[in-house]
Amino acid sequence: MIDIKIIGIGGHSRSLASNFNGNGFNIVGYYDDNGSNEEFLLEGIKFLGFFDDINWNDKLVIGIGDNIKRRFFYEKIMTVTPNLIHRTAIINNSSINIGSQIFPKSYIGVNSIIGSNCIINTAAVIEHDSVILDHCHISVGAIICGNVSVGKNCFIGAGAIIKDNVTICNNVTIGAGSIVINNIDEEGTYVGCPAKKI
Repeated sequence: MIDIKIIGIGGHSRSLASNFNGNGFNIVGYYDDNGSNEEFLLEGIKFLGFFDDINWNDKLVIGIGDNIKRRFFYEKIMTVTPNLIHRTAIINNSSINIGSQIFPKSYIGVNSIIGSNCIINTAAVIEHDSVILDHCHISVGAIICGNVSVGKNCFIGAGAIIKDNVTICNNVTIGAGSIVINNIDEEGTYVGCPAKKI
């Protein structure tokens, strides 16, 4: 088992700890500037210190769902942060770059590429020949159809659907349940069916 420490103690870090502790990883504890918040603690996961106390040479995993904050910490990590891939995830002959988190029952189709520091959340589907660039969060139950390209720093909301052969530029948020049927070439937030910029 690999000993790792989590940066952050919000909802995403608790999901990490509950899904990956004992699944090839031993979660030693967490760092957070909110201190030792008992209501957020999971049994056996201890408070190690504040963000300023982090030893950047340790094996660290970023337990922060927000793309901007997660990227900030990712760029400070000096060691290669391990990929966390849940045993129930299905990955078919695809490439996953460093520091990405693949949650339970997610699916990544053949010839797809997942960038660094990405979250592929529970039951998300990324179909064949798709590319998800760095620092993206594909949320719970989102569906990325085949041959889709998603730029850096994007958030695809829970249950959203991205139609096949669509390209999404950097820094885009797709609202929960939205359906994207056309290319998106302008940064911003898009919601609805079909998704439109707000």
